[in-house]
Amino acid sequence: MKPDISFASVLLTAFAAVCIPLGSCSKDEPDIPLYNEAKTIELSRSEAEVSAQCNKFAWKMLQAAYSPDKNTVLSPMSANICLSMLANAGAGTTRQEIIDKLGFAGLSMDDVNSLNRKITNQICNIDPQVTLKSANSLWYDNSVQPKQAFVKNLTDYYGISSHSINHKTLVGDINKWCDKNTEGLINELVSDGFTANFALMNAIYFKGLWRNGWEFRKEDTKRDAFNNADGTVSNIEFMNARNEYEYYCADTWRSMSIYFGGNAFKFTVMLPDEGYTTVDCLTEFAEADLFTKSHHSKPLELKLPKIGQDSNIDLIKIMKEIGIVEAFNGGNLSNLTDSGICLNDFRQSVVFKLDEKGAEAAAVTIVDGVTSTGPMVDGYELFHVDRPFAYAISENSTGTILFLGYINSL
Repeated sequence: MKPDISFASVLLTAFAAVCIPLGSCSKDEPDIPLYNEAKTIELSRSEAEVSAQCNKFAWKMLQAAYSPDKNTVLSPMSANICLSMLANAGAGTTRQEIIDKLGFAGLSMDDVNSLNRKITNQICNIDPQVTLKSANSLWYDNSVQPKQAFVKNLTDYYGISSHSINHKTLVGDINKWCDKNTEGLINELVSDGFTANFALMNAIYFKGLWRNGWEFRKEDTKRDAFNNADGTVSNIEFMNARNEYEYYCADTWRSMSIYFGGNAFKFTVMLPDEGYTTVDCLTEFAEADLFTKSHHSKPLELKLPKIGQDSNIDLIKIMKEIGIVEAFNGGNLSNLTDSGICLNDFRQSVVFKLDEKGAEAAAVTIVDGVTSTGPMVDGYELFHVDRPFAYAISENSTGTILFLGYINSL
């Protein structure tokens, strides 16, 4: 255990003097499903293995995006869909590199497309008490002339809407599409000066109310100290509740989950122990495979920050760190068009909100280019999220990660 010398640690240590040690947990509690009635997406063994590899890609994205002086939230699902559509444009090693790094190694393009269609179609309809929408679009001007087979694949597997680019109205047209498909959460993806001859886009919108019995009472929300990563302390609003939650305990961190609606989706917090940072634990978070295994239920006194967060992320640098390089270095996109396409932009805009009622989140991912050549109180373990942490929203039966982020300061 690293030495605990932060101001937050002093406060919590003093508090723990009248309790049991922070973060203590029993390792011998049985792993049992918390709920049995959840709807599920049935995956074959091989499909489940591929889905697990895709989650590894999600964590690699977050690790590559991590910066100690800011907060970040991203949508691995949105990036995955956009990259999968791009893989249909690629040929040879350009396509194979994308497929392999996404976690689809060993699958044909048709297999990748079929699995994406299966999961996307079912995940958007698995819980009538949760709103989840995904939309895809293709944009091009007369210089591109996309091949019929490419357009057919994207239409059949990804349900794209096709748009002819009018360069005079392109900025407004794209922003209007974003606004419509994110319920107004993202309405300015691009700004004046943006230009492209070709673009692929994905939008995801999520809205879920907490599962009945797991709501937070507004009158229990209180302001308290959040210990920022840089050593400063912020006075913010915390939601408070005592309940039994899905729980997991590792050597240097703990996690808990709250379900939405009919419990097909959950929100998970991964909280490092005192003396450890989020970046210290990111690799362990990824290896724990939290979103597919069963956990036990435990009574917790939960103190959870309200979140209002947005991110605008340049994904090209992140992709190159992960190993998707060729497509962004003049790669072979000949399955899209016989005209030369040079990708010059790959980015994602995300909005995430968490409050007493539930969560609302949206993401838009665009790739575009131009033609060219602890302690217990009253039987409840304290789970006070008053320091940097990571979080996620995932689908329960497949473990598919919709949103993944971290908070360093509030």
